[in-house]
Amino acid sequence: MAEKQRSVLITGCDVPNSYGYELALTLDSQNYTVFAGCSDCNGLGARSLASRGSTKLAVLQIDVTKQDEIDDAAEMIQDVVGDDGLWAVVNCAESYLVAEIDWCSVEDFHNILNVNYLGAVRVTKAMLHLVRKSRGRVINLSSLSGCLSRAGQAAYSSSKYAIEAFSDALRQEMLKWGVFVSIVQPAYFPGSKDVLSDGACVNLIGNLSSDLRRVYGQDYFVEYIKSVCPEHSSEESNKAKTPDSGYSTLSSDFHHQQLASLRKRALSNVDEAMDPNLPSGSNTSTLRQENASMKIPPKLGNTNRVLHALSDAVTSPSPKVRYFVGSFQSQVIKTISSFAPTVFMDTVMTSGDVSRVIPKAIKEKLE
Repeated sequence: MAEKQRSVLITGCDVPNSYGYELALTLDSQNYTVFAGCSDCNGLGARSLASRGSTKLAVLQIDVTKQDEIDDAAEMIQDVVGDDGLWAVVNCAESYLVAEIDWCSVEDFHNILNVNYLGAVRVTKAMLHLVRKSRGRVINLSSLSGCLSRAGQAAYSSSKYAIEAFSDALRQEMLKWGVFVSIVQPAYFPGSKDVLSDGACVNLIGNLSSDLRRVYGQDYFVEYIKSVCPEHSSEESNKAKTPDSGYSTLSSDFHHQQLASLRKRALSNVDEAMDPNLPSGSNTSTLRQENASMKIPPKLGNTNRVLHALSDAVTSPSPKVRYFVGSFQSQVIKTISSFAPTVFMDTVMTSGDVSRVIPKAIKEKLE
């Protein structure tokens, strides 16, 4: 008797070297039928994925913020898988924003939640009847920030806390159907150069009120982002901390070479955006018109470890409930955060470089 062909839907496959993109290629090479959801199926990442994949990999137009695109994809997948159902849904679509709450609009919070949380809810609900048929699994990409929030990550952390709660409830509800629900928790964040090269950051800073910019001071914004987004650019450091899982042979500098031109432009625009003499919301750069959320591929070494966890959650007969992917130090902080006094954890989370970043108004008061 021929073995049933297993089919997997993965969202967030737009960006080369991202979790979704690499997982789609990995499962395709393992003879899975892969539906790779991209927010722009005509974009560079989607075309790259289609050209590298086999005939069993199909790129689908799925913007997780649009219910009609999800419904169309569900109907298409239903026609392909039939009574075999869908083996796995992997929610990898996510956006990232680094900003203090004082700088964010309600819309900024909504945009992040709409992708990271509500996007996963929409896709899961649309595909759940197909997953039940196969007694398969749902895998949600969470984060260490879904367990422990840090200054500057309120919007992102809120969405990941919500994913954790959603996944826990779904896991309990799906037990009776024999459906597994897993969470993958990376402890990695974009570096400051990546954040400052992104149009979302430029857009947010450029639209702050002139009063707010004067209070914080012209240098505060860049210095703050550098303090909460440490760089991991050392190749030797990456090799020591991140064992190669064999999923990618590309250089870890590949992404940075691609972004060099954009970063140079964006950094100059951030300086312009922080000018307190500019009126609030002034459009000094076309980058400010971009989507208010980041889609930055992580370092390839980090991707390998997260990819290994995602792949295991899809392929293992008994996947783990949670896959934590991070350093030993991150694991210790995550573990003690549940019982340590709040004042202690606040001190830990605001120590280091971030403790030395002080707004202009506070400096003036101290002086």
